[in-house]
Amino acid sequence: MNLFPTILSILAPALAAAQSPLPQPSRPEAISGLGGELESVLVDEPGDGNVWARGRTYKARFGADGVEYISFLGSAAPRNFPLTFRVEEVAFGSVEIADGAPASPVLEGERVTYDRGAFLETWDLRLEEVEQRFVLPTRVAPGDLRVRLAVESDLSFAGHDGSGLLFEAPGLGAVRYGDATILDARGVSIARPAALVEGGIEIEVPATYLDEAAFPLVVDPIVTTITITNSGTDTFDADIAFDASTDRWLVVYEAVFSSTDRDLWSRRYTGAGALVETLAVDTTTSDTRDPAVANHAGADQFLIVWEEQQAVTGLDIRGRTRDAGSTSMGAPFTIRATLDAETDPDVGGRSAGGEYLVAWEASALGDPDVRARLVTTGGILGSVFDLASTGADELDPAVSKSAGPSGFWVVAYVRGLAISFSAVGTAGNVVQGTTDLTGAPGTVFQPDVDGDGDEFLTVWGRAGSFGNNDVEGAVVRRQGLAFNVDWAGNLSVLEPGVPFATEYQHQPAVAKEGCRYTYVYVEGTFGLPFSDFDTYAAVVSFPGSGFPVFHDGHVPLGTAPEWEERPAIASKASAGGAPLRSFIAWNREATLTNHDLHGALWDGMAPTGGTTLVQTGCGTPEPSLLWSGTPALGLPFNVFVSMSAGPPLLVVGLPGVISLCPSQGGCVLGVGLIVAIVQGNSLQTTIPCDPSLVGATVAVQGFNLGGTGGCAPPAWGIPFVASDTLRVTIQ
Repeated sequence: MNLFPTILSILAPALAAAQSPLPQPSRPEAISGLGGELESVLVDEPGDGNVWARGRTYKARFGADGVEYISFLGSAAPRNFPLTFRVEEVAFGSVEIADGAPASPVLEGERVTYDRGAFLETWDLRLEEVEQRFVLPTRVAPGDLRVRLAVESDLSFAGHDGSGLLFEAPGLGAVRYGDATILDARGVSIARPAALVEGGIEIEVPATYLDEAAFPLVVDPIVTTITITNSGTDTFDADIAFDASTDRWLVVYEAVFSSTDRDLWSRRYTGAGALVETLAVDTTTSDTRDPAVANHAGADQFLIVWEEQQAVTGLDIRGRTRDAGSTSMGAPFTIRATLDAETDPDVGGRSAGGEYLVAWEASALGDPDVRARLVTTGGILGSVFDLASTGADELDPAVSKSAGPSGFWVVAYVRGLAISFSAVGTAGNVVQGTTDLTGAPGTVFQPDVDGDGDEFLTVWGRAGSFGNNDVEGAVVRRQGLAFNVDWAGNLSVLEPGVPFATEYQHQPAVAKEGCRYTYVYVEGTFGLPFSDFDTYAAVVSFPGSGFPVFHDGHVPLGTAPEWEERPAIASKASAGGAPLRSFIAWNREATLTNHDLHGALWDGMAPTGGTTLVQTGCGTPEPSLLWSGTPALGLPFNVFVSMSAGPPLLVVGLPGVISLCPSQGGCVLGVGLIVAIVQGNSLQTTIPCDPSLVGATVAVQGFNLGGTGGCAPPAWGIPFVASDTLRVTIQ
């Protein structure tokens, strides 16, 4: 029976008087490995016939036209310095067995193979090097063996260093094409130097060795990077989504290879925060930035979107799907490409069927607007439509993570000196056009929004005097097809613990967690230099008319001496999972070219509370009390009593201890103030979204009429047995 909300409403005055001060939400649990160095080689086949690999010290492209090896010379390197190899000739004496004809690469695990008919060319991919092998099954003619590679690069040849040929980017590092090891089937090996010849590299194996060798024969040089800088990959600008049925988080972020080449990586985590694997979303030489990700719960899929620099069309919006339960990814595809500059994409998902919503900023002749389109799970594109094109500058669109069961997204954006929003239905229809959220005009920036299809919270930064920026917010609620602003105001002023008069709060991000929202932001002291910005979180709800009630505020997430920035957050609830657990990520900047990502799991509820079983039972056998769920606002919670004797019932009220029949079975009533007696063996409910209930405790006890070993006549009119008492403290 679903009587618990009514029971709690009746108890509310007593509970509010009895409860202790508002419990604090649980502290964040640090996520290990977020943004760290690669633990394995990343490989990718983007669908254009090329194979891409990314190790710690290089990236490489394997195509029909050859192999392009690009050394990682630090994220601050001014550009890429590729070194291209192409098999030009392989010959025994005067008999050629390869003449430079193209061959297609085949990826198997961490090995790329070219089948060139008379022999195999393979490349073994390792974190710190790649190993090239020529596997020759037989000797087709007498004489020396000659392997020649055509080489193209603007790296400078720096000679032979005793281990191989060096190709140098002065002041940054070099690539070594190593001397070869020649190994026959007997295990007999010799070393042969790599020699620079006109137009390429040549390795010769003398006939005297070949005359005695047992085939197959392997010619085996190794390609490595020599770096001057020891800095790792610069990683930052994360976005996060969650898939409920597979219990997987996906974090996508930028990994800077050089000043002209940013890659996109993704890391998948279990719901408990354990790293599953790292995959490359894009590791080509295209410059890819500003990733965003959303989940489609009905398809167990993620859609990752980003902006990408193209040679002809400039900045375009691209996308790629990712399976939530495996390493499978779709091929990258174009979402929008025109001669306008398309930037700053964001994406919202679905909790059931239907499409994703992708929104972006489109700038033509200096007039930025916000546009959008639907994208199916198979990458089919809907029509482009305007979300905001009012003549003012519309910038920085943010899409709620999910359309929720009701099927509506809210897209928030900067419009001139205001923050505005539009509401979009799952058919791609603009249900409500540009609507302002801010009151007084001013310098506002970086909005973010999340909701459940019916209620949404938008947060943004506002510039104040002397750099005293604050976080503001507004609640939008749906009534039919109307989306009304129920509250808007300054969250920094209201949030407990915030030194809003002297500190600078900005870059907020938000996630809806059932009845509550968690928003995160960075805070620092205004002045020059900006020496230390830290990351903080707050939990808030908007009951009734919408005025905010804070469950916690100003909780430090990252307080290292380095500058922290660009926090991102996603909740399980936004993807249809259980509320009250979120994944938060933020950047930590050691220098302008040395960023690392840090993260934490966050439970936006009180860590104390929950359930406690108190011994009050009696009877032979004694009835058992069972329960399921978490007793937190907005979550389902169920209590069951077993039927060990006659008809069951449940008693609900405030906790207490009252002896019922001390001279008989020793039964104890664990409910001091009885509010309700429920006939039946179950009490099933959803905890109401009432902040005044947090920290309050309710007692539930089960009874069976009849039975033995409990209370009985003449002390009581009928015999009964009792269960232990469950004390439920609302979180």
